Amino acid sequence: MSSNLLSIDVYVAPMRPYTCPDQLGEGEVATWAPSSSTLISGPTEGILIDALLTFENADQIAAWAKSFGKKITGVYITHGHSDHWLGLARLLEHFPEARGHAAPEVAGRAAWEAEFNKTSKYWTSRFPGELPDPPVLPVALDSDEILVDSQVVNLIHVGQGDVEGSTIFHVPPAGAVVCGDVVYNNVHMMMAAPCRTWSAACSSCMASATSRTPYGSRPEPRSLDGREPRRSGSLARAD
Repeated sequence: MSSNLLSIDVYVAPMRPYTCPDQLGEGEVATWAPSSSTLISGPTEGILIDALLTFENADQIAAWAKSFGKKITGVYITHGHSDHWLGLARLLEHFPEARGHAAPEVAGRAAWEAEFNKTSKYWTSRFPGELPDPPVLPVALDSDEILVDSQVVNLIHVGQGDVEGSTIFHVPPAGAVVCGDVVYNNVHMMMAAPCRTWSAACSSCMASATSRTPYGSRPEPRSLDGREPRRSGSLARAD
């Protein structure tokens, strides 16, 4: 690959069980969907897209990212669902020179979810002892251009994904786009979201990915049989 291009690498956190507050049927196991964090990097610098959820998620992302030998300059969040940013507090402990960032609408949703969890205990009841308290919120960006080794990564406001106020990250030097939860791959979608506007956001992803398939954060699930998670190259098609 030419030295003037940015690289895309994907860490996949595998499907895992969680503490379900609802009554389960005989033989049922509550499982959390697999998800991913993406490293966009140049010769010396890199940024991470999405911090995921638990201490373990953040520790594993950090160990994986450090293996590339790049200076991590920032962690950017695609949308406000807590399973994409609650890992930020722990992740920034590994990269103290970095900061957590998000589009204003994403930062606003994250702040709302943090307050919601204080009363509902939605996340802390499902992942007891695995989440930061208090959490670190992403800071709202004032620009849609992010520099990685002097090359531009574009933040694109697409609106509806599996939540309103979703964003994607276009990487022109790689001809790719990192889509967060706008794009799923063989994982059941959150059907509560309006499908027509979500479909329009998927079209934006495909239009931005000029030469490569979009990278989504919901990769193909793996069974809970102890196999190693797939840690790079996970591609998600928006079709």
